[in-house]
Amino acid sequence: MGIMKRSYRNTNLIKLLILIFISYAAFGKSPKAIISAVKGNVFKTSNGVTKKVSPGEYVYDFDEIFTEVGAQVSFNDYFDHTYHLSGSGHVSILNKMIELKGGYLWAQSMENTTDHFHVQTVNSTVSFTHGEFVVSYDTESGKTQLLSIKGTHIFKNNVHEYLKEEISTGKFSFVVEKYENGAPRIPTPIGSTAYTTVISLFDEVKPMRHEKSPVESIEKFPMRGNDSRQSGRKIASIDSKDKKSGGSLIIIKEKKVDRSKRDSSLLNFYKSKVTTLAKKYKKKPYKFKPDYSKKSKVIVKVYGQGKKRTPASKGHKVYRAPVKATRKPASMIDLNPQVKVKKDAFESSLLNEYKKQMRHSKEINSLIKDLKSYDQDYKESY
Repeated sequence: MGIMKRSYRNTNLIKLLILIFISYAAFGKSPKAIISAVKGNVFKTSNGVTKKVSPGEYVYDFDEIFTEVGAQVSFNDYFDHTYHLSGSGHVSILNKMIELKGGYLWAQSMENTTDHFHVQTVNSTVSFTHGEFVVSYDTESGKTQLLSIKGTHIFKNNVHEYLKEEISTGKFSFVVEKYENGAPRIPTPIGSTAYTTVISLFDEVKPMRHEKSPVESIEKFPMRGNDSRQSGRKIASIDSKDKKSGGSLIIIKEKKVDRSKRDSSLLNFYKSKVTTLAKKYKKKPYKFKPDYSKKSKVIVKVYGQGKKRTPASKGHKVYRAPVKATRKPASMIDLNPQVKVKKDAFESSLLNEYKKQMRHSKEINSLIKDLKSYDQDYKESY
């Protein structure tokens, strides 16, 4: 009888252990997330086997997800969280925790819960219950950065948990061992350029729309160091209207600018500037005027035909050879003949024949000669 009782007890214990093992095995193999969108080449390593993933596949505990350069993957867990991993990213999936080993991870929380979830890197951890943020880890520099898009998140050091900061909406911080011994930097408002750069890393991913959320204003006008809304001051060109929601909606009044008028006004402005500068910096012609008030110590030597050399500064006369002057008729122009060409036979004969030609007949020419030889004194008496 005792043997039967012992065997019955052993059988019940075995059944209980088998049930616990089956439930543990079933619980251990339960999926933790599901792939919702894939762009480019995305791979998953599970139980030492790496394969390419596609939308709809399950992700289990300790599975790792990789993305190539330019790729992107989105996955959802069973706590209404959506995660987007950019290119060159690497994450490991755990229960209520995502381990970011490299790249940029965008986390979006659908519902506000009391449970705390974590995104962990090598040197820091982000704790959140709701909201939206982007966390990154650089494997080369060991730097973790956190940008809060919606909500307040706790950013702390992994080794020293007392080193922590609360990062509110529109601010960012980072943790690196070289800065303040790993303490998170004091939250700083993010600028428009940095915000646009981070958002551009994710294709077709936009911030979620929450009630009374300033995400829309962050997209258009990211917070800066001196926010006019916090100090009560407003920009003249901006109106704030949203009384029902209790928040503020920023609207920019765009002025219509006539480009033709603007171009013509700019052209006239620069034309006047150029004219003024041209008059101001006009180059004046330089005229050289020799100045004989000061004596130069340059020695001047004049050489004549004699053997003696007489300096011109002593005022001695220089001998010059006499030049014979030739008389010329007044009607003759003093020109220097260039080339003297000898007359050929044809030209000589032409000139002789030309001289033989007479203007009058022989009778008239003889009469002319007689008149030339006739001597008259044109007197009435001897």
